[in-house]
Amino acid sequence: MSLEYSSAVLAPSSKLLDGVILAAGEGTRSNPLNRIFPKALLPVGNKPLIFHQLEEMHNLGIKRVFIVISPSGSQILKTVTEYQHWGLDINFVHQQVPLGIAHAVLTVEPYVKNPFIVFLGDIYGKYTALATAVNKVFLSEIDGILLAKEEPDFDSIRQNYAIIVDGSGKVTKVAEKPTTPVSNLKGCGVYVFKPAFFNALQRTPKSSMRNEYEITDAIQIYIDMGYKLRAAKAVEWDINLNSPRDLIYCNLAYLDQQGLEHIIAPDAKLSAGTRVSRSVIGRGVCIEHPIAIDKSVILPGTRVVDRTNISSKILGPDIELDFSSDSRLGIWR
Repeated sequence: MSLEYSSAVLAPSSKLLDGVILAAGEGTRSNPLNRIFPKALLPVGNKPLIFHQLEEMHNLGIKRVFIVISPSGSQILKTVTEYQHWGLDINFVHQQVPLGIAHAVLTVEPYVKNPFIVFLGDIYGKYTALATAVNKVFLSEIDGILLAKEEPDFDSIRQNYAIIVDGSGKVTKVAEKPTTPVSNLKGCGVYVFKPAFFNALQRTPKSSMRNEYEITDAIQIYIDMGYKLRAAKAVEWDINLNSPRDLIYCNLAYLDQQGLEHIIAPDAKLSAGTRVSRSVIGRGVCIEHPIAIDKSVILPGTRVVDRTNISSKILGPDIELDFSSDSRLGIWR
């Protein structure tokens, strides 16, 4: 059942906003973790990544969500369906062939008739004033919002996309993974569009770079068609969960955001005297000896029989990944 949004969340017009999560990626760069979890189900604070995105949508007052999955996405479908605690009308749409992000968005065209917010399925971050940003799309002169962050690290922009705006704040150009960024405004994988964006998607050709349909190409076409986009600096920090080390970053960031020293699943069994700091320990974990665990993620169902202390690692059944040489972990105390 559809509900009108409260004026505290959306504009007084009370128009509806749909949600879209793109979770069809195979997650090959997260190997070997993808042998256990699809990327959207990687645990952040002992909750699948996609649950955090669904909670963001619930907090916005969204009632209808479309999750794009691959034909092999049954684990995502099962997990989300079994743990449906948000009061959302969740629908699954299959992207039959992996042809890129723009193509994935296009798969929901038959079902989305309202303005909609898109989350890439591999992002995690802290968003500020998100409802305010969304609100602007309900003003007739705004046709979309690109969530952005002023990024001092150009390497981070090179791995994402740059946003160029004019003096009035209107987006004039976007550049996918620019070799030499011409803007310090980084796109962060969250977008709000009006349904007219599907017209731009229909016109988007395959890119020469990856032989896929790129979302930035579609956005540029949308701009060139005369639609007005704004960049909303509503991202305090963000992490693309592409590689295994990013899973540690996400969990440490989550602990900081929640003000927690650690998270230990209720059914985890830790030997008396085990010391846990800056770590997340999943369901069904068994620590057989009293050891120290620091800045680590121990995945569900893992049995630790070693007597050696654990630091800066991801442990899972038949998986041990060591990131003790990663200097970036030093930013988390």
